[in-house]
Amino acid sequence: PYLLVSIGSGVSVLYVKGPGDYERVSGSSIGGGTYWGLCRLMTHCESYDEALDLCVHGTNQTVDMSVGDIYGGAYDKFKLPASTVASSFGKMISTSRESVAFLNATLYKTKNIFFVGNFLRHNKISSRTLAYAINFWSNGAMEARFCKHEGNKRIAATIPDLGEVSELVQVSGIR
Repeated sequence: PYLLVSIGSGVSVLYVKGPGDYERVSGSSIGGGTYWGLCRLMTHCESYDEALDLCVHGTNQTVDMSVGDIYGGAYDKFKLPASTVASSFGKMISTSRESVAFLNATLYKTKNIFFVGNFLRHNKISSRTLAYAINFWSNGAMEARFCKHEGNKRIAATIPDLGEVSELVQVSGIR
């Protein structure tokens, strides 16, 4: 069994037990559409790809409040480094998707979480953030995986016909 998390305008979480045996178990309206809407409000970007280019050269430190901002450094009592995001704005969308995926993987007792969808198309920053969070929250027990053709809408449609997870996914190795 595994989770398939599709991130497009919104987020859908499918629990896949095997060929033809899957169900939608969760989701969120906070996805790529929310991200793109915020980008249009805060920048002069005219395309999603232009917004992604800005992210490559930017930093979340100007829009997210960190543990260090609140406590003046790391919060040792809870083993939180100073760089840990305490209050999200710019990373709100990533944090929401990661939380939904991690909590459902915990609920359905599965270690593998596969991420697909157009929001991840050429979006290595988001893929790294997803992989890091899943690894961190699960203490390394769960793995975020990414499809080779992440924007292909037909991936979800082919789930009932798949015999092996390896037919669907190429692990990206992003950490």
